[in-house]
Amino acid sequence: MDWNPPRRLFIPWLEKLSGLLAQVRMPLLRGRRLWIATDYCFNDRASDFDVIGLLVTDPDACGEWLRLRNQIRANVLNDGKRSLSWKKLDSDGMRARAYLPFLWAANHIYGPAITIAFHRDTFDIETTDLDRVFEAFGVAEAEKWKRKRPNFEHMFRIAYCTAMMVAGLPRPNQAIHWLSDQDAAFADEKVENDTMAAFRSFLNLYLPHPISELRYSTTALSAEPLFQEDLLSVPDLMCGAACEIHTAMKRQCGNLSDFQGQFPDLSDRAREFLDWYANRGQWPLKRYFCSFESREGRVPSAGILRSF
Repeated sequence: MDWNPPRRLFIPWLEKLSGLLAQVRMPLLRGRRLWIATDYCFNDRASDFDVIGLLVTDPDACGEWLRLRNQIRANVLNDGKRSLSWKKLDSDGMRARAYLPFLWAANHIYGPAITIAFHRDTFDIETTDLDRVFEAFGVAEAEKWKRKRPNFEHMFRIAYCTAMMVAGLPRPNQAIHWLSDQDAAFADEKVENDTMAAFRSFLNLYLPHPISELRYSTTALSAEPLFQEDLLSVPDLMCGAACEIHTAMKRQCGNLSDFQGQFPDLSDRAREFLDWYANRGQWPLKRYFCSFESREGRVPSAGILRSF
């Protein structure tokens, strides 16, 4: 199924993103409900990119993933406490042992997993557009967001990218459940309300048909947190890998679009991730690395990291 690009908006990177996602072929998700799990990596000092990771799946089609996940929980991550996190792989032997089995188990998740990496400080919202954005998207805490403008820009990107994923995939009258960590976009009830207001506004712009239900939750509210956190571990690992890989490529080549040949120096975990990323096969999970980058003296570019 091809992505249906949205109509143009007044923020340039939104137009670029819609054009980029139009290149991505998506699986058909026909279940009565969809889960969308999102994770983010903003302001990482070791990375030149801010990254949003998104996973969309039909939970009723993920029985094999659930079986394999339960095996990993029983045999490797068997303390009932740990979830997988890119930042903790090097400091925790149990997580390190579960890393590759978990990635290969994730191949059995039915749906797309996408990271969208923004070269930092390239695709900001213009100051003159802020009030228009607040009004157009039903933002109630405008003064609060103005004081924490970077957090607002992060929230806005998260809401937009998540809405694009939802709008590109479901059939009419599906139920949508958005799952996220309790980060800056879901820090408290008022922030959550603004995030969901922006998300619903984007859905109203792009979704061509009705949905039966829209709800969200964070791991802080989960009745079974490890299950939800295991689902969120897929975009978490993809975000962490994208930060390292895109940064290394950018620093070596200057422009991602100029990259050719051998990959730059990477950590072992990033190389293992690339081996998994490149082995696409006929797995139910479809994965993509998308990027936006500034290029000195040239128009910013957008692209997808292909298999190699």
